[in-house]
Amino acid sequence: MKSKFWLGIFALCGLMFMEIQEADAQRRRAPSSRFQEVEDESKLWYGFGLGNFSFGSGFFISGKAQGGFKVHDFLSVGAHAKFFYNFVNRPSTIGRDVGFFDTGVGPTVRMKVTNGFFIQGEYSFMSFEFLDNPTNTKFRESFFFPLVGAGYMSGRGPWTYGLHLLFIADDEVRDVRGDSIEYWIDFNYNF
Repeated sequence: MKSKFWLGIFALCGLMFMEIQEADAQRRRAPSSRFQEVEDESKLWYGFGLGNFSFGSGFFISGKAQGGFKVHDFLSVGAHAKFFYNFVNRPSTIGRDVGFFDTGVGPTVRMKVTNGFFIQGEYSFMSFEFLDNPTNTKFRESFFFPLVGAGYMSGRGPWTYGLHLLFIADDEVRDVRGDSIEYWIDFNYNF
């Protein structure tokens, strides 16, 4: 039931970003000449990312949707939604293979340092899925924690691509996740 709820939240965020783009495209004026370029005057940006890949005795992948409003040319505030999927291949002596689906949302702040480099801060409200070993039943636990980091983007026009790294600034969440860094390969529009 909870996984359907979070899946619905992610779908709603995706539809919201598409609707914002459509409304923004209808708002802009057409150029007076067909050879004149239209400058993007929108204060909204959005993007998506994939990251945290891992292969081995299991499979790990994550996705992220994010967007925001440009308060200034170099500063924007917004929100993000992300998911993590972890499939663990367990030997038959321990039990059956198991998959975990973690989801989260939260506010985001981005600040451009140069045209290519930016710093980013986030607070994430994440719901992690765990396995109770004696009973082999899954349960969830939620955490609210900060992340800080930096990134690089490149590209021409409104679409850019790049990478950003975020340090998990909560010791308990680092223990739960088993790592300290989230890394994301980004595709952004109008940032």
